[in-house]
Amino acid sequence: MSTLKDESKIGTLDLSDYQNEQYDFSSSATPSFLEFLQIFRISVAVTSYDCQRLIVFRQKNDNIDTLLVPMARPRGLAVHENKLTVAAYTEIINYYRHNQSAGFDEAGLEADSIFLPRNSHITGEINVHDLAWGEDGLWMVNSRFSCICTLQPDLSFKPQWWPKFLKGPTGDGAAHLNCMAMRDGKPAYATCFGAFAEGRSWRAESDLSTGLLIDVQTDQVVLEGLCMPHSPKLYKDKVYLCNSGHGTVMCYDPITKIAETVLEIQGFTRAMTFYRDYMIVCCSKFRNSERAAPLPVSLKYQESHAGIYIVDMSTVSIVAFCRFDGDVSQLYDVAVIEESVQPEILGLQDPRVTELFVF
Repeated sequence: MSTLKDESKIGTLDLSDYQNEQYDFSSSATPSFLEFLQIFRISVAVTSYDCQRLIVFRQKNDNIDTLLVPMARPRGLAVHENKLTVAAYTEIINYYRHNQSAGFDEAGLEADSIFLPRNSHITGEINVHDLAWGEDGLWMVNSRFSCICTLQPDLSFKPQWWPKFLKGPTGDGAAHLNCMAMRDGKPAYATCFGAFAEGRSWRAESDLSTGLLIDVQTDQVVLEGLCMPHSPKLYKDKVYLCNSGHGTVMCYDPITKIAETVLEIQGFTRAMTFYRDYMIVCCSKFRNSERAAPLPVSLKYQESHAGIYIVDMSTVSIVAFCRFDGDVSQLYDVAVIEESVQPEILGLQDPRVTELFVF
């Protein structure tokens, strides 16, 4: 069990002072969750945009230790090689991993790896919901402009693909394109809330079964009838995705064209990654939907929670979990930090950054 109270509180999303918010970040976990971290010598990071934190579950003295990194509305998260990249409110921030550096000891950092902010790219408020490193650098799902894009130094973003039912990136979030699955360094599949071409029309729909899984390379819809889908990922040549409005995880076989529900959780499923032969999937609490009808999962369960679940893919069964007991209600993305049991991530405004040098 991990209990932690952040000591600085506002209680609402005040972007002008996000570092000083105070929330209850307490959590409880099964013993197997700690064992999972210990066996593989990893840490698990999640983003919470409602509490404006990057939250890292790590180890200390045979207990779960929680690291909180303040940042404005973090959503997409990617860890690749020595980089940790976060999509914050109006920027993409790159942190680079260092195992030793001048000033580490003086700063009193008890860590086996330290991620320092090195650069950021200002995108404006484009609601980057998903990130992945691949060919041509960083790929992003830009929900405001309903496109998959990359970065270019002189641009806010460079559109690379959008659903064929749209004329182009329009800036009205019509389809609510939100997440992608990568294959061979390129986007392979993407999820959206529906084939809507008029500005933000998905919000007015009473029919919640308009969500789609799209093959990016062929522009074909391969799954329809989904409810607010998110987080597609490829695992052993099959596509796993969160059918979020139902609180489930689905598996789609591109060969047989068959899709099935493989897991159900008492919450709004969103955020998924695979580590070895385990799925790490998150869920969030129900909230008042911007859709005209209630979520199907909220009709099935009266209560919900935010949490992280470890799923053994040999049996597709939950073997460990960690749930937030306090104020954290929304989790957006999840990533594994390998070969680090106690990473430290210093935010852009952390005063210690001024006295840490890598050369």
